[in-house]
Amino acid sequence: MGTKLKSPQAVPRYMTAALALVLVFVCSAQATNKYRVLHYFAGRPAENPFSSLVADSAGNFYGTTVYSGEGCRCGVIFKLTRHRRSEWSYGVIYRFHGADGSTPMASLVFDGSGSLYGTTGLGGAYNLGTVFELTPSGNGWKEEVLYSFGATAGDLEEPYGPLTPDSDGNLYGTTYGGGTFSEGGVFELKRSGKGWAQSVLYSFTGGSDGGQPYQPKPVWDSAGNLYGTTQFGGQFNKGVVFELTPGSGGVWTESVLYSFTGGDDGWLPASGLTFDGSGNLYGTAFFGGSGWNCDNGCGTVFELTPYMGQWTFNVLHAFDGSDGGNPTSLVLDSVGNLYGPASNLDSGAGPGVVFKLSPSGNGWAETVLHYFNGRGGVEPFGGVVFDKQGILYGTAEWGGAAKCMCGVVFSLMP
Repeated sequence: MGTKLKSPQAVPRYMTAALALVLVFVCSAQATNKYRVLHYFAGRPAENPFSSLVADSAGNFYGTTVYSGEGCRCGVIFKLTRHRRSEWSYGVIYRFHGADGSTPMASLVFDGSGSLYGTTGLGGAYNLGTVFELTPSGNGWKEEVLYSFGATAGDLEEPYGPLTPDSDGNLYGTTYGGGTFSEGGVFELKRSGKGWAQSVLYSFTGGSDGGQPYQPKPVWDSAGNLYGTTQFGGQFNKGVVFELTPGSGGVWTESVLYSFTGGDDGWLPASGLTFDGSGNLYGTAFFGGSGWNCDNGCGTVFELTPYMGQWTFNVLHAFDGSDGGNPTSLVLDSVGNLYGPASNLDSGAGPGVVFKLSPSGNGWAETVLHYFNGRGGVEPFGGVVFDKQGILYGTAEWGGAAKCMCGVVFSLMP
């Protein structure tokens, strides 16, 4: 079935070569004053930020780390507080202990009252992951586990991806495993009295419908349909883009919009999708494509365009390693440019990049905005986000100035 991006336990296999590379890699394009490290993770109390950031109304950023340097090493939630003169202060606002969750790998989401919601891939009552809420309380934050996965036979397991709320505040997400066929699924957490009730909207079979969604944040269209990706399954077992349509009686129907072939189109679409104003979908494939210098192909950025009930697939860019490789989540600006990190996990061409794709004539032009260089970070898995001034912010899971090379938070002026 090929390479799986399953859990952080698998990450060190890939990191060994990359970390050794950092020691000898000399970047030809050094970071400019447009790039700035806002925080170096030093192992204690936290290490290895894997996800993107989320901002509050004051412009402060929140994120998660896969591990923490103390206790069960179950991960933390951190806050970067914005001060005058572009200064930032870092603090841990919650530390996981296992029973309340472990190994948070996904970005967080705010509700209208200032509470944070997220997932942990492991931990909880059955050590198969949780959905949690973090609520401001006095001078700190209070955590509540809304659901522990694995509660019943055939329940979903390992929610590595982010949550998406609906207009009523109900939460939707995906899991990597569990379900009727042990291939993961899509779930809903619905407010019920003073608590929450979980229901499985769809269980993937691992066949033509897809299997093992890794970190896709489900996205809504205006008609109330959900869209996402799975790493595997589909006609060629290289992953799919899917749509879930609600029906009567709470039944959801799944449709495959595209099955990846593993060729020039790419394979293993591990991240979520992004809509533009015209209803086109954009996403990435972690491997494959027509590029070189990567063991499994350097990955692609793709577009799906709707027309008369059908979807047309088009590769916007194929990475070749020198310009990045193994892209993850995308973000769209107001004029239609796409931005994202490429981790170069599978490439010998360096520790990763942040790239921009701009419409150009009948195609798209890529610009590398930043080459990571070890001290400034290695392997930026999490997506990037904009602040109100148009500055990009993100994380790199490894690298940095600390001896453990435990990751960084950065800003970048495009």
